[in-house]
Amino acid sequence: MIDTKSALESRANLEWIAGKWWDLRARLRKSGGDPNAPRVKGSKEPPLEIDLHVSDLLHEITTEAVLWGRILIEEADWRQEHGEMPGLLVDVASQYGHFVCDEDEKVAYDFTDTAAEFRRKVEGVLNRPEPVRYIGPCFAAGCQGEIYARDEEGGRCRECDEPWTLTDQRFQLWREMDTVLFEYGEVLPALKMLGLEVSGRTWERWTSSGTQDRPKEPKIAKEDDLYPFGQAVRLAAAQPKYRDTAIGRALA
Repeated sequence: MIDTKSALESRANLEWIAGKWWDLRARLRKSGGDPNAPRVKGSKEPPLEIDLHVSDLLHEITTEAVLWGRILIEEADWRQEHGEMPGLLVDVASQYGHFVCDEDEKVAYDFTDTAAEFRRKVEGVLNRPEPVRYIGPCFAAGCQGEIYARDEEGGRCRECDEPWTLTDQRFQLWREMDTVLFEYGEVLPALKMLGLEVSGRTWERWTSSGTQDRPKEPKIAKEDDLYPFGQAVRLAAAQPKYRDTAIGRALA
């Protein structure tokens, strides 16, 4: 039989997860990339906009909560108050006794172990540092380094150890946009540095050459498997939402 401490912990774990549910949901959207991840020049695969690990975890917890709810409805003459997460999880937690007091000890241990494991996974997501984001190339003379950071306003290039600041990076990106070439997945973060938001779908449309049956001329053509940043800046700034901004007027 499950001891009282473990039984109460299972309820507390589920209630804790419910309390952190929207914090977990907030981690769905990626805000950067891993500078150590493999990068393929000219890849046509757009960067992921959601964190699949977080998405899978949300789905896993929701599926289990729905299953527990169905068991309670069928076996305990129970009527749930909430049909959606995280309220459903709170409802299940309030009925923890049905599971931990089950005659089959495996049911009891599965319930307490699953609640503990879910909490461990959620804590792992919430406690990890924010992902790094691409800041742009290092503009120090002769350096081929790329700069990534989290929330820093400045730092030093890993390749040449020259200092950089966000203000300097934005200025250099703007000044040298017509000479800079980026890999496919680097363009959108670089545009964002200049205050220009472009969706992954839009970027894919600008660079697409169509299909074999229906070829088309891309708005931005590759140069040696890299993309000219200046063309991307002009297309982005021409969007209606940027036409009346300083950068939109400057490039009009």
